[in-house]
Amino acid sequence: MFELKHVSMEKNGKKIIENATFKLEYSGLVWLKGASGSGKSTILRIMCALEKPSSGEIFYKGVSIYEFNIPEFRSKCIYVPQMPILGQMNVMDCIRLPFSFKSNANKIFDDKKLNDLLEYFELQDATEKNINQLSGGEKLRIAIIRALLLDPECLLLDEPTSALDAKMEQKTLQLLKSLSEKKLIVSSFHTESIKEFCTQKIEIKDRYAIAS
Repeated sequence: MFELKHVSMEKNGKKIIENATFKLEYSGLVWLKGASGSGKSTILRIMCALEKPSSGEIFYKGVSIYEFNIPEFRSKCIYVPQMPILGQMNVMDCIRLPFSFKSNANKIFDDKKLNDLLEYFELQDATEKNINQLSGGEKLRIAIIRALLLDPECLLLDEPTSALDAKMEQKTLQLLKSLSEKKLIVSSFHTESIKEFCTQKIEIKDRYAIAS
């Protein structure tokens, strides 16, 4: 599904990623591993066309991602950052907002799926709150729920368990593993407990991405 060929990124004269080359299948849970500041977020942002690499090529289903209509591409490959910016609106309005975008015109809001996800993530009582009333962990879970409702072909997650307690971390990993049977999920994690859930690992060492 995704293929990076000799991708490098340089910012302010500093090399962040160098010659990243790897191929990802149509499904599976891929662990993007690396120390803080190693370039994990940069790779995820490159993959969803939020940043353009200094050199190299990125392909999605055999086509350069830059040949796609970018908003439509990002509706297929949704990126959820570690600290999502969700605005200052009501939580339910925030969840529904992307469904009003032209790029998501063909997507149907599933109330049952929403209720199931809210229950799973223990956020049933959060929908009438303002986003600003939520904790960092709650905001991250809302962002993940919103992304899952949009049902992308590929999900790109930046530290989705970073602000969660041990119980919710395990529940999140179990859900991602289940979803990855039918879609590609690429996610950075610091927790070693991802080992038992992931199907592939890409480790970033000294700016190089090593697939295993």
